[in-house]
Amino acid sequence: MRKFFTLYAPALLAALVLLAMSPLGTWAQTYTSLNYFEQCAAGASTCDNVFHIDGTLEFEDKATNIDHGLATTNAVGYVLVTTNLSDVVTCTLTLNKVGTSGDDPVFLSGIWTTGSATLEIQAWKHNGTDPTLTASATASSVAYACFGAD
Repeated sequence: MRKFFTLYAPALLAALVLLAMSPLGTWAQTYTSLNYFEQCAAGASTCDNVFHIDGTLEFEDKATNIDHGLATTNAVGYVLVTTNLSDVVTCTLTLNKVGTSGDDPVFLSGIWTTGSATLEIQAWKHNGTDPTLTASATASSVAYACFGAD
């Protein structure tokens, strides 16, 4: 055992000295975030949640792009939207209602098929106390955001 320390002690000591002298910062990696929330202005009590997308989002192991916009349903509550995506993976829909909330429309549904660039939107209503959903009879403004491949 003594022979081991005699042979290797100087090498171990030299390695420890070199390790202690080398800056650890050269081993660390720096990451830059291209997608970020905008900072609130100084002194602001509230601010919007503005999300900047300057890079690529990863979604289900696919490179993802976002298409968004407004669409207006027709007199039977339907609209077909062609997105600028070659493959729609998922979408979110929001009904833009102005004024008091009523029975027409009350619900939105969307149909999209993987591998397609189209989104079908249907607005639904119910009649008074009957909870059964039927197609809306009024034109409605719908905001959409779809995620998929470009």
